[in-house]
Amino acid sequence: MRSRVRLPSPGAGAHATRQTLLELGDLEDFLRDLEMEATIAPFDDVRLPRIVQLIGKTNQFNLTSRRHSLETVRGFMAEPDTVTLFLELRDRFADHGLVGVLIARRDGDALDIDTWLLSCRVIGRTAEHAMLAELAARAEELGVARLRGTFVPTERNGVVRDLYATLGFERADGDAWEYDLTAGRRPANDFVAVDG
Repeated sequence: MRSRVRLPSPGAGAHATRQTLLELGDLEDFLRDLEMEATIAPFDDVRLPRIVQLIGKTNQFNLTSRRHSLETVRGFMAEPDTVTLFLELRDRFADHGLVGVLIARRDGDALDIDTWLLSCRVIGRTAEHAMLAELAARAEELGVARLRGTFVPTERNGVVRDLYATLGFERADGDAWEYDLTAGRRPANDFVAVDG
């Protein structure tokens, strides 16, 4: 059994404490000790300004770097064959607020990922695994057999160059990646407890 990474003195700041945790133990211990919790749900009017703000400014963890206006995002929210998901993340040190956005549109028997991004504040926390697991559940509700995504490289998003391969997607035609939901496997989310 792995030993639990112990916290430094309570007087340390949240960032320093997280850094010390990472230095004291392996990455899996660090992620478990964060005790991360997330809310993942469809876009709503209350969160819409923050969602549009993230879409407009997030560069590093951004698979396509598409920029959508408020009106366009409202349109996505109204489409029954479009899945919209926001992610709010908390850990035992801080509430990070709304830090993730995902938009996927139905195209035949696939959900095509139009936009997927995370704030740089939570890169490395595995929140993307939680988002993918929720997207897979929504796809099944729609009767969709596959998830499809494309990585569009920019000068700043190299950090997610291999994301689809890491998450278990397989290379499809051209620049597309696909995740077969009929293959009997499901996206894993080992470190983030999701509300609901």
